[in-house]
Amino acid sequence: VIWLSRDVNRVVTNRSAAQSIAFQSARAGAQQVDVGALRGSGEPTVVLNEARARTEGRRIADELFAAYGVSGTSSMAIAGDTVTVTVTILDRDGDSTASGSVQARTGP
Repeated sequence: VIWLSRDVNRVVTNRSAAQSIAFQSARAGAQQVDVGALRGSGEPTVVLNEARARTEGRRIADELFAAYGVSGTSSMAIAGDTVTVTVTILDRDGDSTASGSVQARTGP
């Protein structure tokens, strides 16, 4: 019973970690706004710097994989002002996958 409890706890922990890593990576990516485009357009339209968004999202994912003590993969999709990150934590008893999306917006 103890081993079963430990395995179930690890699966739940991995699922929670995957959700957290996905959301935090998406948030980091969505913060990479092209400030020049925002200032130059005269419109409250957000344009993401996709290269910086991907770099920063990947950096945060890698840091969080290490902080949680897990290994996994992440992928990022950018559609307009929305960043979506999908994370899979690899585990011998079953992988845990989660996605997080963040939309960049102007305003206070």
